[in-house]
Amino acid sequence: MTQKIRIGIAGYGNLGRGVEAAIGQNEDMELVAVFSRRDPASVQLLSAEVPVYAMQDVAKYTEQIDVMILCGGSKSDLPEQGPALAALFNTVDSFDTHAKIPEYFEAVDQPAREHGKTALLSVGWDPAKNIPSAVRKVFWRILLFYIFAILVISLIIPYNSPRLLSNEISDISVSPFTLVFENAGLAFAAALMNAVILTAVLSAGSSGMYASTRMLFALAKEGKAPKVFAKLSSSGVPRNALYATTLIAALCFLSYIYGENTVYLWLLNASGMTGFIAWLGIAVSHYRFRKGYVAQGRNLNDLPYQSSFFPYGPIFAFGLCLIITLGQYYDNFRQGNIVWGEFIATYIGIIIFLVIWAGYKLSKKTRFVAYQEMQFPEAVKSPRS
Repeated sequence: MTQKIRIGIAGYGNLGRGVEAAIGQNEDMELVAVFSRRDPASVQLLSAEVPVYAMQDVAKYTEQIDVMILCGGSKSDLPEQGPALAALFNTVDSFDTHAKIPEYFEAVDQPAREHGKTALLSVGWDPAKNIPSAVRKVFWRILLFYIFAILVISLIIPYNSPRLLSNEISDISVSPFTLVFENAGLAFAAALMNAVILTAVLSAGSSGMYASTRMLFALAKEGKAPKVFAKLSSSGVPRNALYATTLIAALCFLSYIYGENTVYLWLLNASGMTGFIAWLGIAVSHYRFRKGYVAQGRNLNDLPYQSSFFPYGPIFAFGLCLIITLGQYYDNFRQGNIVWGEFIATYIGIIIFLVIWAGYKLSKKTRFVAYQEMQFPEAVKSPRS
């Protein structure tokens, strides 16, 4: 595409700032103006060269903007601005009052049709509003689907049941979930659980393929991975990143050549260990973010969301993940039964991480950022528009 899509933002708060940052990551888009109900002189953008105009003057810029992204609030802003702006521009908004979406659709659809415009509704979310909600929901979902499920299984199936895992992976005979169904008198339990597991595996595989491909593409765009993975096909798909992801995923088929336990354990530890390493990084980042924010004299009340139990939360998470990460081979150490092939396979994820981390650090000559040198947005929290 030789000509960039000219974007306007209506309403500049947490959502508007996120949209501005996202536009900067897309080479085929250009932010040309921001419109706000506040005094334009008081609005500080991430991009100083982009002008800010008063919302009442938005009709003057219909020829300069291809798409207007509406970042106002769903309660009062969008019901008024959505229909009005849909008559002037092609619009995209994040209206999230679910019960009123049909009503809002009718209000926006008519002016858009009458003026030959396209309006996309309810396609985004406000991180300041949704992240706290998501954090709370994840906690209760883990409690319900994991902790409660384990509790139910432990109350129904004896810990010494001969049908459970006893010594080695090869000793397992049936899933504990299947045993629960069988004890409940459901003869089709095995087939049902197989269908559930197969569906879950397919879902996890497809979502993992998508997420890994886009993650590699994003890293390449930021210069943190080879540039070849940043290329898009004519249909907008990062095929090089997809090919690389598929090639890595296909390594699982080696289990049929070299023995299922050997290859499976190497792949499992290479991927599973990096998950704990990622959480270690999250704990460190959260801790240093809060410390740096306060060290620069900023007010924590300005943050859209504050995690509870700081600093004990990230410290506990770091310590727990570190113990789990380093203690994978603890039982063998305790018994003095060290098999170096198994030892390397167990900690291969750490080795891969250190090689990639050290290579990037040396090639980019990066360093840890001191608290006083950390950069934060000038206005982390502000009105929606």
